[in-house]
Amino acid sequence: MDDPIKEKLRDIKCQTILDVATGQGNLIGYLKELFPDSDEIVGIDNSPKAIKAAREKFSGNGYRFEQMDASKMSFDNNYFDAVALSNSLHHFAEPKAILNEMYRVLKPGGLLMVFEMFRDNQNTSQKTHVLLHHWWAAVDSATGIVHNETYSRNEILDMLANLGLREFAVFDYADPNDDAREEKRIKWMKDIYKDYFARIEGKPEYTKLVGRGKELMKRLDKYGITWATMIGYVGKK
Repeated sequence: MDDPIKEKLRDIKCQTILDVATGQGNLIGYLKELFPDSDEIVGIDNSPKAIKAAREKFSGNGYRFEQMDASKMSFDNNYFDAVALSNSLHHFAEPKAILNEMYRVLKPGGLLMVFEMFRDNQNTSQKTHVLLHHWWAAVDSATGIVHNETYSRNEILDMLANLGLREFAVFDYADPNDDAREEKRIKWMKDIYKDYFARIEGKPEYTKLVGRGKELMKRLDKYGITWATMIGYVGKK
């Protein structure tokens, strides 16, 4: 699948790059592809377990990972050439505060990148992914983990518009060849489903969430699942 953001950024150089809510570093490889001549890519996450996994995955020079609260970053103003966030906006209690921090640490003329799935305008099998994701959010919330339902496309764009960035590119990402019946993916989803059931055992919401989860498993069998369309946004400070 062609990547329009790679095409847009192919002549742009960024030396210092920040990946916010990096998790296990899933976006780091893509950022290195976008900016192969970068000096350093920094990943931050509030989970020590995630940071440990990211460090093991990217152990060479040019990578640095730190446990850090994304709403109160320790970096100076105007520090990074590019700041990125991938599929994490709906995991924050105060997403606007995170975006403001991303803007603060970004150099004038630097690039702010956000990649985020959205809930509206999805086809039938993509809707399965959205509904499952919202169920995961409900389970996480019942266990005290911050996890909101995904935003609409316009809600994401409105949050970004409030930063006052100069718009550079906005694209929607969806794989037209994604197989809704891929056995490996469906099995993986059902394994996750079992794990989530175990996590809420004994919680007051257990019966309601289990019933909702069983209905989603029926939907998974009926319609299959493909990844929801994701917005890719690049703005310039």
